[in-house]
Amino acid sequence: MTNKNNWAEYGIHSLNHIGLEIPDLELEQQFLTEFGLRVSSKDGYLEIRSSAHDHVWARIKEGKKKKLAYVSVGCYQRHFDGLIKQILENGGQKAERHPIGDDDGFWFTDPHGMLLQLRVAGKTMPDSKHPIADMNVPEGVQGATTRRDMPRVNPFRLAHILLFTPSVSRSVDFYEKALGVKTADRTGDGVAFTYARFGCDHHLLAFVASDGIGIHHTSWDVAGIDDIGVGAERMRSAGYVRQWGLGRHVLGSNYFNYICDNFGLWWEYSSHIDYIPEGVMWDGGDHDPENAFYLWGPEVPQRFADNNEN
Repeated sequence: MTNKNNWAEYGIHSLNHIGLEIPDLELEQQFLTEFGLRVSSKDGYLEIRSSAHDHVWARIKEGKKKKLAYVSVGCYQRHFDGLIKQILENGGQKAERHPIGDDDGFWFTDPHGMLLQLRVAGKTMPDSKHPIADMNVPEGVQGATTRRDMPRVNPFRLAHILLFTPSVSRSVDFYEKALGVKTADRTGDGVAFTYARFGCDHHLLAFVASDGIGIHHTSWDVAGIDDIGVGAERMRSAGYVRQWGLGRHVLGSNYFNYICDNFGLWWEYSSHIDYIPEGVMWDGGDHDPENAFYLWGPEVPQRFADNNEN
């Protein structure tokens, strides 16, 4: 445990939702429905919910190409004014809201021009680490369904996002000072993982080096390894064959499988990520990238880390 005074004075608690642009909303709706999310139309864009509750995790409007529109983060009322001050003092610029965004909160751009919204909202990050689904099967019981009866996987929540940035170090410096997150682990200026102070998964906002801003993947929490495997197989059977997994990460320790949609955005099934309780600062570090990406799993697909938004 480390002194909490190392934090910026004010901090966010959760990732609230994201805004995306996609060239074909009908194709994306088909993908997301098969992925296990609830998709509805509103005012010409899509709203994305999980099976757990009615929180909107993403809004998707039609655009010329796949693109991150904005990121919305949540905070407590008592931190709101202080966070705005921190944002402006550390290089954030006040901005106009995105057309599919909400009127409330404070809209701003980070030093690289990424659009964000700070809003007072309920905490969506869990308050403790959930146990992985029990995969022990007692004697005399069939442990698996037939392929025909394979259930649809239903993710619980949007767990984290990986953002492209021209400078990981500059982004980490800004988000730690402006939004009050902390770096859990990183690999030099290649990738960094940040978490919030109020009880948080190993990361909610992560950054990977690129030639511009954008989004690499969204990660969705599921019950366990079997859900990851079943979800991957269902997606493969539906024609979404560009995947990476099943595997296990080193930094964060989560089990994973990534599926690429029709437009180059990766959607991750994730389970049992490391959890950092409130009052604890993670004793991470700067790791050798060759030894910190994944513990086991298939070879990484070619062009997996490409940013196709520029």
